[in-house]
Amino acid sequence: MTRVDRRRFLASLAGAGSALLAGCLGVDGADVPPLPDLGGPDPATSEGSSEPPSVPTPERVAGIDPNALERRVHAETNAARTGRDLDALDFDTDLRAVARYHSADMARREYFAHESPDGETVGDRYDRFGYDCRAPTGLFRYATAGENLFMLRFAAASEDVESIAERAVEGWLESPGHRENLLSDHWRREGIGVAFDREGPVTAVYVTQNFC
Repeated sequence: MTRVDRRRFLASLAGAGSALLAGCLGVDGADVPPLPDLGGPDPATSEGSSEPPSVPTPERVAGIDPNALERRVHAETNAARTGRDLDALDFDTDLRAVARYHSADMARREYFAHESPDGETVGDRYDRFGYDCRAPTGLFRYATAGENLFMLRFAAASEDVESIAERAVEGWLESPGHRENLLSDHWRREGIGVAFDREGPVTAVYVTQNFC
């Protein structure tokens, strides 16, 4: 008999914690040495421009509207930022596609990490979708990617859009690495992407938050 338990997981590309997956913030700039090659598959390329991967629109599961959840996480994020005198972030549908792609991949292959089982990193995903991020962080320095992850398992009807969004953002704010990412003043936009994996009475929701 499978025990139904309720767990939430977090991961941030802004640092590491004892209960979190390690991560890093992408940086680029004229005075910064090239980042090391971390391996993994090359972004999809072809002569001329390549088409980004097809990302299906997530379907409603366990009474949760995925579009409403994405927008609610965005609203909760901006409430946290504006409450601390930081600018609100714009919702970027191109970044949402990157985020949905990763959430869907984690749900489909049942893993929880910034790097896929094939070695694909957040930078690879931005490249795969042709998303060029250059968020100024100082003289000749730029942040090129940022990502927070959240996953929650819950029994049917025990959660709704509001409670999941609040859990995600509150969890990120309680963790130094996630908090730094979410409250960084160099970000100007974000994309939120969710996906679900349902097994019997238990649903897992994956939330990816990408920044630029």
